[in-house]
Amino acid sequence: MSKINIEEIVKTKLDNYEMPYDNSWNEFEKKLNKTKVSFTKYYIAAAAILVVGLLSIPFLNNNKSKQKIKTPIVVSQENTDSVIKNNTKVKDDIKIVESSDKQNINTIQVVTDNTNEHSANNISENSTTENNKQIVENKEQVSDNSSEVNELKETKPVVNENLTANFKANTLTGCEPLTVYFTPENTENAEYTWRFSDGTTSKEKMPKHVFKKAGEFAVELIVKSLDTKNTIKSKKEKYITVNPNPKPEFTMSNDENIYYFDCPDNYNSVKWKINSKLISSEIDPEYEFKTIGKSEITLIVENEYHCKANYSKNVNIEPIFQMANAFTPDDNGDNELFGPVFENLDNYKYFLYIYDAYGKLIFKSNYANQAWNGKINNTNTIAPDGTYVWKMIIKDNFGNKQTKKGQVALRK
Repeated sequence: MSKINIEEIVKTKLDNYEMPYDNSWNEFEKKLNKTKVSFTKYYIAAAAILVVGLLSIPFLNNNKSKQKIKTPIVVSQENTDSVIKNNTKVKDDIKIVESSDKQNINTIQVVTDNTNEHSANNISENSTTENNKQIVENKEQVSDNSSEVNELKETKPVVNENLTANFKANTLTGCEPLTVYFTPENTENAEYTWRFSDGTTSKEKMPKHVFKKAGEFAVELIVKSLDTKNTIKSKKEKYITVNPNPKPEFTMSNDENIYYFDCPDNYNSVKWKINSKLISSEIDPEYEFKTIGKSEITLIVENEYHCKANYSKNVNIEPIFQMANAFTPDDNGDNELFGPVFENLDNYKYFLYIYDAYGKLIFKSNYANQAWNGKINNTNTIAPDGTYVWKMIIKDNFGNKQTKKGQVALRK
């Protein structure tokens, strides 16, 4: 390997710093040790730097969206001494010599081969060119990734086209109270909120709702997808119509067991029932009770909306009969028997019981509608004069019965 004149190298370096050159360099050159430097290590160092640069590319790509590309730092000649001191591989071939002259100029003595220096410079230039190309490619990659990030930011939320808030009801009109079953058309995995204009809500998917009062009601459904978190709603104004019910009322009067009924004539239709049995469809009917005891009178009416209502009253029907307070069983043919006298005995039958003043039973009917003839236990002995207690059990033809009590005087 040929020697390189250190004076030419140093002069070239110093000329770059625009410093004057004089003959003092010749004196300084004589004092320097002549050392041969091998550039093989420089090649290894340059290759190591290139490998490190290439290995750093994946790291730059992984952080391209977060980090900014830094402009390569250019090291000035003034910092060369510090860089060389910190580089452990290069400092074996480069010695830093501190000048002892008055101007304290730091110089570097390098003995090398011209050919190797030229080759090293070419490697350095090629490495720099490759690094510059890699930096440009990294910039373009970062730019492309930035565009992808911006596109993601501008992407609109995913909308499920199958999500709908349409719904239907099993009935749209009816009489109060009206029960309606609602069914949504949506079949997605969603959360449901129903709002009714009567002030109530429901979270059920298919709610059953009762509209208690008459009127027109709006229904709103809000559907929130549990997958996409999208929300859609639908509202139907005056969707459900609840018609009012009629208000039935009537009056009644009676003549013994014959009753007369009267109600308003503003109904579409009326029906009268006695103890759940239909008796008439007239506005003002009359009815003779042939039963005894309590009976229920029911009026059922229908208005123009075909809504029905009923109203009931109870009456206590008494059997109509007369009972004497005295009789004379003296065989003269006048007032010989004691028993009730019914207006229509065909509707009733009775059983009679007679007790003396001591509460002893002295007579009872052996068959229905048997009167007392004044004899004790149906013998030939007439009971003495006095006051006796009677009890009578009356039955109608429908099995209803009543018990009546009183007193009777026996005179012969």
